[in-house]
Amino acid sequence: MYSRERHDFIDLYLSELLIDTASVFYQEIADNQNLLSSHRYNIPESNRVIHFLLSDPKFAHENNIYKPIGDYALNHLDDLARDHLNDPYNQAMGDFQESGAWSSPLYVVVRFFDIMVEEALHQGIEWHMWLYYMPLMVKKIVRNYRLVDPLARPDAEFPIKYSFLLYQIFSALCDWVEELENVDLGQKNVVLKSTRADHENGNIPKSSILALSECSRLVLTSDNLTDRIKNYLLDMVFQVYFDLRLQGKFCDYAKVLGNALAQGGTFKSHHDEKYHLALMNAFEEEKTEYLIKYSEELVMELEATLKGESPDD
Repeated sequence: MYSRERHDFIDLYLSELLIDTASVFYQEIADNQNLLSSHRYNIPESNRVIHFLLSDPKFAHENNIYKPIGDYALNHLDDLARDHLNDPYNQAMGDFQESGAWSSPLYVVVRFFDIMVEEALHQGIEWHMWLYYMPLMVKKIVRNYRLVDPLARPDAEFPIKYSFLLYQIFSALCDWVEELENVDLGQKNVVLKSTRADHENGNIPKSSILALSECSRLVLTSDNLTDRIKNYLLDMVFQVYFDLRLQGKFCDYAKVLGNALAQGGTFKSHHDEKYHLALMNAFEEEKTEYLIKYSEELVMELEATLKGESPDD
């Protein structure tokens, strides 16, 4: 039953936990890394807050757990946008990947969504669990992104901390799609209604594909990111397509991904020349490698889809 007082309490409680980077919330997210399958997490009762919030995704769904978590990240990104030179995420990586990330509100929010969406997927929840916060975060990250730190190396895998955060978001979205391998395909929350790039809010993998394609459009059309990081992230997305396509039972999901990339997510960008030029440039950058790894027919199939030459289902 809906309770405004309960929702208000949860919102306030989680907001306070996020403000304090030494809180139990950050510690439990860092401690909650053991996996039950390729990407699904074990959520032990010893992690009391995370277990209470996420072990039953119905509770997370009914109490809008996403909102204080996701909104905090978006508001934090808006605060950082006021001073690009002093934005800590525009600094070189340092030890961020090894240790610093666990005290980052942005990184911890991505990890929280990762645990929540994976658990909802496996427990058959017919809702996207607000994973569309990921494109909202990417939109603000690429707005804030500046390669201004003299210690940053543009040719590094992750030149700055924002680069690493973009990778983590893309990686999580890819994982939510590829976890299909470990889910009963008879579950209602993974049964496709069509291969068009349209919303099926009860289907978590399809929602992840749409969000991933939207993130791809935001990255590719950004003037702040280098071609190197754009191509790096899009290669991850193209690899998901090939992985799905090579497994016969996931061909329809591959079609969804190809159609969603051609469209630019759920945003109708058929006439967005900047996006489509950048999309094809990213594909061409790795096309030779794809031809080595995969059949020419398969590579040409994806290329035709990206160009909008393959009809939607």
